Amino acid sequence: MCSTIKSIINTYFVMRNVLLTVAGIALMGCTQMNQQETLALVDVTQDYPEKEIALESVADLRLVRFEAPSEEYLFDGVPVVVSESLIVFHSFQRGDFWVFDGAGKPISAFNHKGNGPEDYLNLFGVVYDEAAKELFLAEKNKVKVFDTQGRFKRLLRLPENAWIDQLINYDAETLLLFDNQQRLHGIYPAMPPVEGEAYESSFVRISKQDGTLKGYLPAPADFEVPLMGKVQMPNGQEMPVLGTTSRIVAHREGVLLNNPESDTLCLAKGDALRPVWVTTPPIRTQGEPKSYLNGYVEAGGYRFFEVISLAKVQRPPLPTTYLAQEIKSGDVICPVLQWGDYTGKELHLSPMTIFRSRNARLGHQVLPLDELQEALETGKLKGNLKTLVEQMGEEENDLLMLMSFK
Repeated sequence: MCSTIKSIINTYFVMRNVLLTVAGIALMGCTQMNQQETLALVDVTQDYPEKEIALESVADLRLVRFEAPSEEYLFDGVPVVVSESLIVFHSFQRGDFWVFDGAGKPISAFNHKGNGPEDYLNLFGVVYDEAAKELFLAEKNKVKVFDTQGRFKRLLRLPENAWIDQLINYDAETLLLFDNQQRLHGIYPAMPPVEGEAYESSFVRISKQDGTLKGYLPAPADFEVPLMGKVQMPNGQEMPVLGTTSRIVAHREGVLLNNPESDTLCLAKGDALRPVWVTTPPIRTQGEPKSYLNGYVEAGGYRFFEVISLAKVQRPPLPTTYLAQEIKSGDVICPVLQWGDYTGKELHLSPMTIFRSRNARLGHQVLPLDELQEALETGKLKGNLKTLVEQMGEEENDLLMLMSFK
């Protein structure tokens, strides 16, 4: 059974007029909605039955082995771009980039970390434009564009007080950003007011060519509720710890805009915006510890999602419960994903599964080489995965599993 989380969201499908009564003005930011639209809500105040699901039944799987003709291509970073044609790893600490094609063949390796006009320093995100074959590297208040060989192309100038937290390819001409300024001022009202240029709303569309403002997506926002739990330190003090929050989640029909503080998940497509999920009771009225929904990803007839509990813990991360909703029936389960080639491998599907691909149909999972070699020795591997690991040497890169969701 999934563990109980004391919190949120009632489960049924209801019509818009009922939801407006339940959610009140929280929905008013998402106004363009068909009167007969239904919205899904999920009750996580109870335990849900476990259900085994074969990973192969919800996704087509492909393993990527990354070639390393020299030590230069032995990476130790994390994936920041995942697509069928390009996969990029990055070390945020050192600034290294390793660029491979979709089959794992090396394209380039570069490092331009520094303070120069064509360098990058502290990155908040990386987006790949497949049509233009360009990498958009986002810092706090600027975006620098490189080609896949690591050559600088141009600077996107943003307001001096912009504070990029997440970004995604929105359409052929624009990027969609989540700007952090309003959230920070909501949590910390004593912060001095912003002086100078700043964005007027949190979800911002900018030009891919020069960074000029193209518009806002007015999702509901109420940032006075801090999405933070607490860590109990050895000396007895408590330190705040942020919960995982996917503000922008790729969706098959557009992009999900996630502001858990306002209990509303909206779907954006072009200039249209409509609510698709509302949590109740509102997070403001919940007891402790509060919890929130962190978006969802669709696969094989399910919506897979995670619920974050703002609890007190001994060490990060905050407690997370992974659930799934059967799209046709609305039934909620605690999914136990089974991968035929890897006995006992713990797997979860959530918005974080597609965070680096920014593609609602493409998920990924890093498979560390040392873990795979141990699993091989203990007889846990089968099929193509076993054959591949048997062929690998000691000095190789980790594998990546790509999941094309059905």
